[in-house]
Amino acid sequence: MQHVGNNRTILCSNHFSAEDCCTKVFLPVYILTLLVMEETKPVIEIGSPEETALIEEISANFPDELQENSRLVKFMAACSLRNRYYDMESSLKRLGKYLQWRKQTFGDYKDQTIEDNKLLSEQVRAGLVYVSPTHMPSGAALVFIRMRHHNPKEFDHYATLRYWHYMIMSSLIKDPTLAVHGFVFVNNSEGATMANTDIQVPRVISSALTKCMPIRVNSVNLVNPPWVFRLIIPVFKALFPAKLAERINVAQIDELPVLLSVPQEVLPTELGGQVEVDSHEGLLEKMVAENIAV
Repeated sequence: MQHVGNNRTILCSNHFSAEDCCTKVFLPVYILTLLVMEETKPVIEIGSPEETALIEEISANFPDELQENSRLVKFMAACSLRNRYYDMESSLKRLGKYLQWRKQTFGDYKDQTIEDNKLLSEQVRAGLVYVSPTHMPSGAALVFIRMRHHNPKEFDHYATLRYWHYMIMSSLIKDPTLAVHGFVFVNNSEGATMANTDIQVPRVISSALTKCMPIRVNSVNLVNPPWVFRLIIPVFKALFPAKLAERINVAQIDELPVLLSVPQEVLPTELGGQVEVDSHEGLLEKMVAENIAV
């Protein structure tokens, strides 16, 4: 064992090089620490009395918002708690950011529904975003985006943001575990042109996803981007926080199963998989019938 000034000790014997010391001593200790942290996360079941009590406790910090829409506040409190592994301090902060963002974006806390929102129903019919009902092996949801179905002249970036919000939040209502398992975004650019592009959309969506909405973005995958899009990908990445920018991948369709570590049974047929994507009208009819309020 070698000693260095100020009583500092390097945990390397004469038989270990500095590289061996990192891989054989510090790395196992680091991994063990992560495992211990994982084991010490609170074991609270979704819908349990323990979770309900925490939801009530954290929601009580927002009395005005509760009075306007108690269902919304308590649902988002639940999502924040699950997303933050029931850490009260960070959950409270995330819920506060979401409610502030919601007020600024929507103007109030009223429920957002397809039945009462013509613009939203038109966007669902356009078919830009589709959340696959078949989840990935990790439990994450695959969000399939078809850029060719986006018309910036018809739907500006704020309308598109509210549409994305509805699709993600309705998924969380149908499967609460997604607050923990997260979402994998796959953007298929095949057939898209510059006329389908609004540079403001990724900016407002990335801000909402990473700073306000209590969800995990596991990865963003850009599939088959034409050469002109490849030129602006560095600009696109710059719109995202550094942590999320590292999770942005560029790939061809046949690379997705390996890139995402996912079987073809999870991918839509358009991406070389086996999941049949609902027709635009069929998806709209299904979502109207569900009449989910978020």
